[in-house]
Amino acid sequence: MDLLSLLLLPVAVAADDLYDPAPPADAAFVRVVNATAAAAASRVGDKDFGVVGPAEASPYRVVAKGERAVQIGAARADLSVAAGSFYTLALDGGGQVHAVTDPTNTNLARTLLVLYNFSEAPSAALKTADGGTEIIGGVAPDGHESRVVNPLKVDLAAFVGDQAVGTFAGLSLGRGAAYSVIVTGAADAPKAVWVQNQTSTK
Repeated sequence: MDLLSLLLLPVAVAADDLYDPAPPADAAFVRVVNATAAAAASRVGDKDFGVVGPAEASPYRVVAKGERAVQIGAARADLSVAAGSFYTLALDGGGQVHAVTDPTNTNLARTLLVLYNFSEAPSAALKTADGGTEIIGGVAPDGHESRVVNPLKVDLAAFVGDQAVGTFAGLSLGRGAAYSVIVTGAADAPKAVWVQNQTSTK
């Protein structure tokens, strides 16, 4: 049996929510991704996200539903927050803020992988580190794709074309966990980071 089959093999389903604690009924979880080369102070509504470093992601934080003003570095935007949803707000290299409604996974027996392309590269993919097996492919700029896989130990890499722009060796994909691969940078110098999704109620 090949690695992709092992990743996708059905396993027992748990009914609990992926994220713990769950947001209040009138709120959502929001995080900030800084896809630029400089640190950026960030705020969503009255929630201070602090300074998010270059090519870094903040934890998800609770934000009340409704229309919320967003500030990431010098960029300004507005976000319509729906109760119970999860959002990524990404500041790109051109100073624009992109709002993504994130996928969730209600199966605590499996693992959620999400690939975001906030770079200028025309397409990004997530594969095994040797490039032999594609897990997620064809993600255009400012796009994202996700896949639910089985928990196991594996080496993965983000690819732009045939080039590995970030290699993540010795991963142990946890049951019920969610991970993000975030590709940033110019078309001729993309890079990728691996993030385990976390939440904070502060």
